[in-house]
Amino acid sequence: MMSSIGEDMKNSDLFVLGAGFACLDIIRLSKEKIVMLGGTAANVLSILSLLGMRTEFLIAKYGGQSGERIEREFKSRGVKCISFINTKNPAPKVIEGIESGKHFFSSVCPKCGQNLVRCSLPTLKQVVKIENQYNKSPNVFFFDRISEGIRECAKQNRAGWNVYEPNSCRMYTNLINGIRVANIVKYSEDRISASVTENVIRDIRNTDVVLLIVTMGKGGIKYIYRMKTGEFSDWNYIAAAQVGDVIDSSGSGDWLTALFIYKLLKRYPNYTLHLDKQYIEQILIEAQRYAAQNCFFVGAQGMLREQNIVDKINSEVDGNMQKIYDTPVDWRYDCDYCFNEDIK
Repeated sequence: MMSSIGEDMKNSDLFVLGAGFACLDIIRLSKEKIVMLGGTAANVLSILSLLGMRTEFLIAKYGGQSGERIEREFKSRGVKCISFINTKNPAPKVIEGIESGKHFFSSVCPKCGQNLVRCSLPTLKQVVKIENQYNKSPNVFFFDRISEGIRECAKQNRAGWNVYEPNSCRMYTNLINGIRVANIVKYSEDRISASVTENVIRDIRNTDVVLLIVTMGKGGIKYIYRMKTGEFSDWNYIAAAQVGDVIDSSGSGDWLTALFIYKLLKRYPNYTLHLDKQYIEQILIEAQRYAAQNCFFVGAQGMLREQNIVDKINSEVDGNMQKIYDTPVDWRYDCDYCFNEDIK
């Protein structure tokens, strides 16, 4: 019988902790620049917070006005920032260009070539130092990067879900170290190849992972789940949602992740050894609709800037989301290394 634990739990009773990549997205359009909070972990936590869940994010306190802006935008979305270190380093930034529905990313300053996306992740010592400042037993701990401090947070979360969304596989050892402390793993086949996935399937059999989700763009979604026997299922496939003329697909995977987590917690607020296949498929299909809808808006959080879309989401998921009103910015400079910031 399918579990119904938590089905009537209020959003405000659910708690999500996040760690990983948060940045400022600098989106260059022909007539304007849009600057908004970005990064997979930041996007997922923002959406969940706006849907009414209590959220905290472990983040370095970066220097400069861009660091202040990241904290301010988290606060406007209801996400509490827990600083594990104060640093004078500039906040990470990603420069994005959009042309004919395709997006192009740059992680280096076009003037000096410095890396703009250098991200501080918590060490074990830093996590221990702030352990009384954050909730160590969330319903979900979401992370998209791995460090010893992040691994420790996952190990501490014994009752809740650990959801890992790696963005690449530069070193398989790092990838599998993150997966070994996770319960749910999701990534794009564009970022991690099918051949690597074969090794992942081999290496997760004796872990606490119960669900592996792989998105394939126009190919849809495939997933395997741990059955009651303890073994993993064969691949299950979900066709891609129909999308017309794409404006910007960046961040669509973050919407899929956030809505999947939101709906997962309605039925399973705590970690369980196995999930119901029908429920997994149902909520993946529903979450995929929001990922597809996001393709018609500029920026990963672009949908949150439109009141009619926010109202529609609330009516569909019984949420209490509010439209975001980010402070307008005249972003004059691309790089803290080349210029003194002049952002009002």
